[in-house]
Amino acid sequence: MNRINLNHLKVACVGIVLLFTTNCSLDPVWYSEATPETFFTSKESVYNYDYPHNVLL
Repeated sequence: MNRINLNHLKVACVGIVLLFTTNCSLDPVWYSEATPETFFTSKESVYNYDYPHNVLL
């Protein structure tokens, strides 16, 4: 029983170390710019906009 707990403790410690040592980039990514030409100016322009359906693909 003590051996199993020791193995679980080792795995947990390795997991915690890996969690805190992984690098993630916090720099913002700019995919596009918001300009006045891209804003909707009326309800009709919103209704007539051809929405891309594959944005998340």
